[in-house]
Amino acid sequence: MDEHRAAANAIRGRARVWVPLAVVGVLLALAAGEWAFDRSQPDKEALQAGTVIEFGSDREASVEVGEGWSVDRSGTNLDMEVVLVHGEVSVTLDLVRFPRIDGATPKEMWAGMDRVLDAARYGGTEVDLGEPASFTTANIDDGLSGDLRVGDQSGTAYVLPDSDGAKAVEARVLGPDAETVAAEVIDSITFKEDA
Repeated sequence: MDEHRAAANAIRGRARVWVPLAVVGVLLALAAGEWAFDRSQPDKEALQAGTVIEFGSDREASVEVGEGWSVDRSGTNLDMEVVLVHGEVSVTLDLVRFPRIDGATPKEMWAGMDRVLDAARYGGTEVDLGEPASFTTANIDDGLSGDLRVGDQSGTAYVLPDSDGAKAVEARVLGPDAETVAAEVIDSITFKEDA
């Protein structure tokens, strides 16, 4: 009787080794399958003309896209940043808040954007932000725009403040003929209180 128990324990002992290994193998196969599926999905999602995207932590800014635009899903976090793509042109929109009670002037916002671009400079990317000039849209009267070069791409940077200077959309438009391609997108930017 004891011999049968000893033999049974020996078999169970071996099974105990293979069962966890099999479970680990299945988990690794599932993880690899999920990774492969994620890699097979496109980073860009095509948008229909007239799509309005609200962004910012409280969705207080919005932009409307025209024909041919896509959203870069890997670069977009609606609480912080929206990345739109049209062919070789990319538009990055950041909603920035200013902690001062009296807000910030557009020139201070421009200087802030230049400081944010320092991160790319410190990372070894050549970045050149030109001097700002006055810029208006259908919804924003006191914006600024200027030349922008990041690495081998060139385009235009924009600071588009809300009416009280408490927040702004900082836009970076890069790619061939970027300013013309993105003009309608930039012109469509609004804030909730301005809409």
